[in-house]
Amino acid sequence: MTLTESVSAKIRAELRRQDVSFRELGRRMGVSLAYISRRLSDDPDVEFKVSEIERVAEALGVPVTAFLPRNAGRRKATPDGSPERAA
Repeated sequence: MTLTESVSAKIRAELRRQDVSFRELGRRMGVSLAYISRRLSDDPDVEFKVSEIERVAEALGVPVTAFLPRNAGRRKATPDGSPERAA
């Protein structure tokens, strides 16, 4: 699963959890239903921008991290606790 697919799936799950439609999300964000549908369609040619994920999170009242994979941005640490350097 790509990052975009994962983000889309998490947003759709949050919409279901809150019982919010695509139309209502679009209204809250000030964008069209078509815009929301395209962003959440898993179309490989459509990728979320960070600013879009932030707007969705704000519209749903959740932290942006709710839509990111749990291990996003984490690096392996060396035994002394410092980040592992790329070879």
